[in-house]
Amino acid sequence: MPARHGLAAALCAGVAATLPYAAPAAARDTSTIPQDSAEPRGLSSIPEAAPRRGAQNTPESARQRPGFATPETRAAFGAELRALILDEPEIVGRALTPTVPEAADIYAEEREADLATLTEARAALFDPAWPRLGAAGTEPALAFVTEAGCQTCAEAQAELVTLLDKLGLTATEIDAGSPRGAALMDRLTLDAVPSYVLPDMMVRGQVPSFVLERYLSP
Repeated sequence: MPARHGLAAALCAGVAATLPYAAPAAARDTSTIPQDSAEPRGLSSIPEAAPRRGAQNTPESARQRPGFATPETRAAFGAELRALILDEPEIVGRALTPTVPEAADIYAEEREADLATLTEARAALFDPAWPRLGAAGTEPALAFVTEAGCQTCAEAQAELVTLLDKLGLTATEIDAGSPRGAALMDRLTLDAVPSYVLPDMMVRGQVPSFVLERYLSP
């Protein structure tokens, strides 16, 4: 066990020797940092606490300052730091791998705005006046936005109808070329056909059936 402790102490000493020192930004003063010192870099060369702004930087004032003004206090601090790292090595891991906020949080405000818009447009999207696709007698699970003369829309609609029949679901068919459909697209900021509008998301462009099935499955 002594050899193991000795190795750990040596490793911690190496970590401690590379730790940078910085006084608080409001009190940082490089005039107290020794420029030419024979002491090795590390804990033994940590500068004294910076004086208050306007204070005289004299040998007498240096002796009165708290902090690491003597070799004894620096050595004591180094010993405590090494013991801490030995007892709680995860501290080093947390310092090297800080927690990063999830990227999804960046778009939280936009996501909430989109959901609010979808909630407001729900009645217009699923209005019984629109033609229906898929199974009959069920409430629409999504709205399919299409337009005459769009070949991709025709392909996407055929795939969607097959999927809706398989899942026993219904969709409304919204004609983006009609005045009401164009106004609804502007309201939802949709700029492409075909598009799919679900209660909690909008998808622009043709979507493969297996992907759309995942969106529609509970």
